[in-house]
Amino acid sequence: MIANSASMYHYCNRAVWKTVNQGHRGYTLQDPKTGEFFDGERFQGLWPGWRLVETGPGSELVPPEATKPALFGFNEPIPRSWVVYRDAMNVFDYLMSCCADKGKDDDETNLILLEVELLPEDNPFVVDYVHVRHMARDFGSEPKSEAKGKIKAEGMKRYWESKVPLADYDGSFTLPEVVTWFPVPKERIHFIWEKNLHGFLDAIHGDKEAQSSRLTC
Repeated sequence: MIANSASMYHYCNRAVWKTVNQGHRGYTLQDPKTGEFFDGERFQGLWPGWRLVETGPGSELVPPEATKPALFGFNEPIPRSWVVYRDAMNVFDYLMSCCADKGKDDDETNLILLEVELLPEDNPFVVDYVHVRHMARDFGSEPKSEAKGKIKAEGMKRYWESKVPLADYDGSFTLPEVVTWFPVPKERIHFIWEKNLHGFLDAIHGDKEAQSSRLTC
């Protein structure tokens, strides 16, 4: 570990792991610090992709910064609060199915876990995804389209405003997500394991529950 670094645990698939080692071939990337565009094959590592808050409807009450591409992860290898959380769906299992390879059958559906070293200059922070789940619940139960828009915007605002610096996080969130806006080079990324998705979920839940909660993204 690098001095003054903190760990983020990032689940992904073989395609993402390939870009960590071989670069982002076929993509043009823009450095978030300098604004420079360059050939993605030059960068080996993890690059921000998904946005914390999607642009468009629902983003009216957050600053532009909230809609920038980001890297996401957990503050522990197996986030227990995510594993046990339940509402209308099994959120952790659904997320893992989205991260994993899309194989033709269960034997080809693999998941990779990486440890990512974050430095203070990466400005990592933690948000509580439970605000998104509450928003989804209220959004789904509201029949009026105008009210739905307000629910989504206010829910995304609460999600954004929950953020605290990773160094100050006290472990109190229900569904903590670690986030950084900045790419992380290969030298700070460490392979932990590759496992079959469904075998992994069976192991953390127990066979009976995992069999009944399997989802595909």
